[in-house]
Amino acid sequence: MLSCILSLQAALSRLIFSFSRDQMLPGSAWMSKLSKNSVPDNAMIVSCLLPVLICVWVYFQPDNLARITAFAVIGIYISFQMVVLAALRQRLKGWKPAGEWSVGGWGMLVNILALAYGLCGIWLLAQPAESNDFMDRWTVLVGLAVVVISGLVYMVLARPFGRSNAPENDAIEHAKRLNAGQPL
Repeated sequence: MLSCILSLQAALSRLIFSFSRDQMLPGSAWMSKLSKNSVPDNAMIVSCLLPVLICVWVYFQPDNLARITAFAVIGIYISFQMVVLAALRQRLKGWKPAGEWSVGGWGMLVNILALAYGLCGIWLLAQPAESNDFMDRWTVLVGLAVVVISGLVYMVLARPFGRSNAPENDAIEHAKRLNAGQPL
């Protein structure tokens, strides 16, 4: 469990840093700073604060651990499935992944099975808990709705998209260059 927590915090801090570097989050100037060792310390602080608060909450309310875990895991599943869906979409548009490792002609099937597996996982995690209390029963979906709605409101009001100068929509061309042995 400790390994999972540390890897998620490391990934989250890098995600916060990259979004902040592209000026897509409130407080981006502060969260996009790197330490002298090239570590996004401020983004790491942000990624550690919420888990600490959750740990304190679970310490005093241990019955909430299963619901909090299900909410966190459904978020992870949705995030991964967004990548799987994007890869499937690109495959349908003609993308052939480049690189040293490949499953060859099985790629499309593996991609479809990965999407089906993830969607089944999301469906299972979204099932209501056994409780008579509405919030206990629907914590996962209510939490998910709060995150999605607040994210959409932020997207509409702050309009953070389009601020990045990172390349986009280049997966097919990038893969063609790699497959042809051309430098990137």
